[in-house]
Amino acid sequence: MDYAAREKWDERYATQEMVFGAAPDPFLVEQVGDLEPGSALCLAAGEGRNAVYLAQRGYDVTALDISARGLEKGQLLAVERGVEITTVHADAMEYAPGRGSYDLVISIFFLERALFPGIVQALKPGGRLLVQTYSREQLRFGWGPSNPDFLLGPNELLETFKGFRIRYYAEVIEEREEGRQAALVRLVVENQPVAQSV
Repeated sequence: MDYAAREKWDERYATQEMVFGAAPDPFLVEQVGDLEPGSALCLAAGEGRNAVYLAQRGYDVTALDISARGLEKGQLLAVERGVEITTVHADAMEYAPGRGSYDLVISIFFLERALFPGIVQALKPGGRLLVQTYSREQLRFGWGPSNPDFLLGPNELLETFKGFRIRYYAEVIEEREEGRQAALVRLVVENQPVAQSV
């Protein structure tokens, strides 16, 4: 386990307030609206706002995070909302989801490229991976990640998942919380391999 990361996020979540709020991310809400609920894995679930939302929609949710404190707050939010979520305290880089286990995997503001092959394998046939995170253009705005390892290049995810069906892709700049601008990449990929032209 990355103990420095665990300590960082435990400290970040050591407040009574929800650091990122209790409302789900709008992109998640938009993209799952027409989907039939099933099993879902939330990577880097934090304080559980997205996991709880999926549970409210009828999903059987596993919330994975490196911060025990964040997961505790997620469980409290779930109780408050009258739903259940399963929490897993683990480093995502060390967690091995079962092959073909999930109908939906979400990775919102969490980027570890090495996880992508395993995530696709964790999806059931026809299952979907939803990703939203920052692009390199975020550096222009002076907040958010500054390490290029945590920023996506132009069309990078399209190249990463070129063998699968892309359901949605966008690179946008939009106003986020507190009126700050954010450069975001959004992707929904379906575990349905597509034939490659020769």
